[in-house]
Amino acid sequence: MKYSNLTEITNIIAISFLLLFSLFLISHKKGNKLSNKILGLFLFSTAASLLNFVLSQKTNILSQKIFLLFWLANSFILLWAPLLYLYIQAVVSHSFLLQRRHALHLIPFLAYLVFSPFFVLHKSFSHLDLLTSSSSFDLWILIIFPCLISLQLAVYLILSFKALRKYQSWIKNQVLYQKSTLNWLRFILVGFGLFWSIGIANSMIALIKGQSIYFLSLVNFFLIFGIAIATVFQGLKHPEVFIQTEDKIKYKGSTLNPNEIDRHIERLKECMKNDKPYLNPGLSLVKLSRKLSIQPRHLSQIINASLNQTFIDFINAYRIEEAKKYLSDPSMSEETILEIAYMVGFNSKSAFNNAFKKITGKTPSEFKKSIQTE
Repeated sequence: MKYSNLTEITNIIAISFLLLFSLFLISHKKGNKLSNKILGLFLFSTAASLLNFVLSQKTNILSQKIFLLFWLANSFILLWAPLLYLYIQAVVSHSFLLQRRHALHLIPFLAYLVFSPFFVLHKSFSHLDLLTSSSSFDLWILIIFPCLISLQLAVYLILSFKALRKYQSWIKNQVLYQKSTLNWLRFILVGFGLFWSIGIANSMIALIKGQSIYFLSLVNFFLIFGIAIATVFQGLKHPEVFIQTEDKIKYKGSTLNPNEIDRHIERLKECMKNDKPYLNPGLSLVKLSRKLSIQPRHLSQIINASLNQTFIDFINAYRIEEAKKYLSDPSMSEETILEIAYMVGFNSKSAFNNAFKKITGKTPSEFKKSIQTE
């Protein structure tokens, strides 16, 4: 079997796996729906870019319209890094919500779609030879566009790794099951980061020497094949990362019986009502378990499996209820939204706004206005 046929087969298999898994994530109704949909879009954009590459290699570009179609399909590349970054944000932050400002991440993608046809339609492609041409359009294809992609990928990779480091430091005070999520995020970030880096390096080599290194191309083909297979395997081995079924698996060997769980729940609710530990912005699962004299694993089981909430969502629900009291109190009308956020245990206004809207469907300002108009 020729190497070209082998790489084509591996690409087709990788594309198939990525497309099927992306459709599963986008359509699945359980778990973190937002993060799953973002990951699904990321995998779909990756598969679409690979499919475009495979088809372009099989097609003799003699038509301007055909070239335009392939060239526009390259726009999916500009979605890779923003979608991966947003996915990581959605996973590591329980209060993450898509907002209008996140549309700024789409500017390079949309700009490409708008302006690329103007470049393409000003050129004849009956005898396209980019490597010997010196036109401004070919300069855009060969140098400017790859450099912009390289810059975009580098910026987003740095931002993604920063978010991952912050998440890693946060889960030190949490239970062990979240390590599967951390390991998954590391894998997908390092895997695709390596794939992008090799691809960029090989493209730069092609610009300088006129031809890419076939060995690097081969490595990248098998790398994306391995990433696609590993992604599906991850979904089968650790479904909790995607559909949050970890509770039944994680607590299967728990020593807590139903009576003990009920008693612990009563103690937990009593503590939250009377002592209000949620007002402490540094509250963690470990600290709360010590206050209740309960093992962290047992407290995690009570909140996750019995109350069907994550620790963050459980704590934030109490904080938001406290905030609603302050926002509804006429004597607190002079307090700013930020001051109230700090009073109820949040570290920032953005985290407060996201959590408040997630629970109530309104921002704190909107809630306050609705109370005043009643």
